[in-house]
Parts: sequence; structure tokens; C-alpha cells
Amino acid sequence: MRAIYWDIVPVSSAEIPPAVSVVTLDITDDVCPMTFVRTRIALDRLPVDGVLVVLLTDGEPLENVPRSAAELGYRVDPPEPHPSGSGIWRITIRHQSQATSGG
Repeated sequence: MRAIYWDIVPVSSAEIPPAVSVVTLDITDDVCPMTFVRTRIALDRLPVDGVLVVLLTDGEPLENVPRSAAELGYRVDPPEPHPSGSGIWRITIRHQSQATSGG
């Protein structure tokens, strides 16, 4: 099932200020190149102070999505395994202008 969830704050070690718009994109059912196509659409719609949390699977998506977002100038936090332990990973993507400390 494909879904974009608005205003769901992820459980993450990345610091995200409470006033920031957080969008969670689940691309676990997609395959390359659609994994980054859907991510790119979500990034294009993301407000400058917004944060995109992407749920993805190991392999090509985990290699390509963070790299492609970084090449576009976004700041990509290191991948984290999803707490469910189901082989799903989570990456947090922000506009480069956002401070590392989250504020």
C-alpha cells in the first residue's frame, strides 16, 4: 500500500523541532526508479522548513534514494533501521539550509 502521511512525527534520533512540518513517505512497495520518482515529487512539494521521512527497503532504494537526494542539494541523515525490525529503513531528508541541530 502506497501512502504519504502528513504530520506524523517519526521516532528518530534526528532532532526535529516541533513546529516543523514532517511528511512521511512509504516507498517500501516500490522499485527503482519509482522509489526516487515518488521521493522527488514529495521533495518538490516539501516546504523549505519541512522534513521528509522516507520508509524504504534495503538494496537499490537504500543506496539510490539518499544519494540522489544529496546530489540535489538536500541534507540526508544516515539511514536508521525501522523499529519494527522488518527490514525496512528510514531516512530523514531536509533542505540544506536547515541547521544540523534542528533549529
